[in-house]
Amino acid sequence: MANLDFVEDVDRVVVIVPMGMTEPFPSERPVEGSVRELRARGCEVVVVAPDEAARAAIGDNPLDPGTRGPAAEAGRAQGRALRLPWHHG
Repeated sequence: MANLDFVEDVDRVVVIVPMGMTEPFPSERPVEGSVRELRARGCEVVVVAPDEAARAAIGDNPLDPGTRGPAAEAGRAQGRALRLPWHHG
């Protein structure tokens, strides 16, 4: 779901998992395993999953059109507050 299989020749990766680290469908390469592999190769990895406010805004049904606006606002707020370890500004 996070498409980490396509990451090559980079030093830093930001992984965005809108539904969190627990994947709704089984996969051959779960996100957690891919992140471990990237870190083992020396890649700096930051995983961004919904925080408490975003999870509350998304609710139990992420396909509910009524949650789109609140979920987007919560995601924007979380993104604005995010501090990447390599960002010095």
